[in-house]
Amino acid sequence: MEKEKMEKEGWQFSSISSGAHLKRWLEEYEEMGFDVYLEQIDLSKENKDELGCGSECTLCYDNEAEPPYRIYIKSRETVVE
Repeated sequence: MEKEKMEKEGWQFSSISSGAHLKRWLEEYEEMGFDVYLEQIDLSKENKDELGCGSECTLCYDNEAEPPYRIYIKSRETVVE
């Protein structure tokens, strides 16, 4: 999804995660009442400085079985009729 459109819709970047840690993030956000949007990261195309520690190292995310995702969240809106 386009970054500008996401911001207009109220989505906020939360973090980058993968594997079991990603699953825990999703469960916790849903328990707290947030909608969650995931964007899979293609490490071959990314600006690697953006992926965490500020270096070009992506070793933490180098596992094809557990690709990294950007996590975006927004508060669930209560619909009043």
